[in-house]
Amino acid sequence: MNLYQQHLIALAACSMLLACSGGDSESTANATSGTASTPSAADPAAPAPAACTAAPIGATGYSLVFKGCDAANVATYYDKSECVRDNATGLIWQGQTPAGTGLRANDEMGRTNYNDTSVAQKWNGITLVNPTQADIDNATNATGFKNAINATNLCGFNDWRLPSKDELFGLVKPALSPKIDTTWFVNFSTTTAFQRFWTATQAGTPNRWAWSIYFDSGTAEAGNTRYATTSVRVVR
Repeated sequence: MNLYQQHLIALAACSMLLACSGGDSESTANATSGTASTPSAADPAAPAPAACTAAPIGATGYSLVFKGCDAANVATYYDKSECVRDNATGLIWQGQTPAGTGLRANDEMGRTNYNDTSVAQKWNGITLVNPTQADIDNATNATGFKNAINATNLCGFNDWRLPSKDELFGLVKPALSPKIDTTWFVNFSTTTAFQRFWTATQAGTPNRWAWSIYFDSGTAEAGNTRYATTSVRVVR
């Protein structure tokens, strides 16, 4: 083979190598020249947003009631004037609003505690008579008040009820004046008459009396006739 033939063979080999490398370069360019895409919310590779969770509930004291997550995925809570959780019992208590502000106002104490149309519980000015169902369901009566609170879906719940004597007495703080933690039970009235609350616990037979809790003195009282007017704080 002469020198000319060897030169031709070398040129042919170089042409083949250039053709192969050109194809690889084009593929590589196509794979790397595009910009990286941002993962979408639906992309499985996208990180999940941080979960919105309520603060841990302690074993004692009181805490705010979890409301939900806001637009920024931050936990929110109901105001103390709406409801408060007793951490020791797990009970959630209705809050009060300032005087003159409606259904849950701290001066709305004129409520009877009729609960049975078959028993003479109502004083008509002359004698005791049986209350009507309308009397019981009126918002000026403990049962009617409870129903009105449930109708508002207070703090997201509609299973509010009148507390038992022991449940309500559990809020008494003997060292305080009045005998309740007003840091948590805000808007608590400074008027003695408004510091006394009905319970669902019957006192004596026939069913004409019910227990009340007096937060002015920190005592439980059994001598209240059901036609007496007292404050109400419901619970769930």
